Amino acid sequence: MKELKIKTAEGKEYTLAYNRNTVSQMARNGFNIEDTYNKPTIGIPQLFAGAFIRYHRGIKQEVVDAIWAELPSKEKLLEELIKMYQAPIDALLDEPKEEGKNASWEVVE
Repeated sequence: MKELKIKTAEGKEYTLAYNRNTVSQMARNGFNIEDTYNKPTIGIPQLFAGAFIRYHRGIKQEVVDAIWAELPSKEKLLEELIKMYQAPIDALLDEPKEEGKNASWEVVE
């Protein structure tokens, strides 16, 4: 999975990423990716803050907000965050890599 590195003006470094657990936690907390478009004042901050969960659990919201405020190219950053968020969801539907060594299923009527 892709990660995003941030270095603040003060020199502090953060690694942002999502995995299946963080995406699930965000959903349990009410996050909906559609909110980044339909309710951007709610969805965008939640998406950004959620990217800190994997490696920086417990970071204060004020710190996350301050980091967001100083970052340039926010539209491009938002595009990357959306792609990163979607990756663990897409991975749920990945097909097995090895043929013939997999479980099977069938519809029985």
